[in-house]
Amino acid sequence: MTSVLRTVFSVSWIVVPPLAGWLAAAYSIFDIFAAAALAHVGCVLLFGLLLTDPGARVGSAQRNPSDAEPAGPSLPAGGSSGSAA
Repeated sequence: MTSVLRTVFSVSWIVVPPLAGWLAAAYSIFDIFAAAALAHVGCVLLFGLLLTDPGARVGSAQRNPSDAEPAGPSLPAGGSSGSAA
């Protein structure tokens, strides 16, 4: 996943500045701000959409105490050391 994020960041650093420069040269500087505002609104909507999906949540999940494994070595069942007198 880290390599995908690095790829997205690298591509955005390569593609966006020439695109913004062309947009400023062809139209006006305010069109760049409009494009950035629309991109921001799109990211906010995508983030809000991801919040509605329980599978997309990141963080520590609440664990059931019965699922926890013992911290140390366990004793054999019966509790005796094996000497039957």
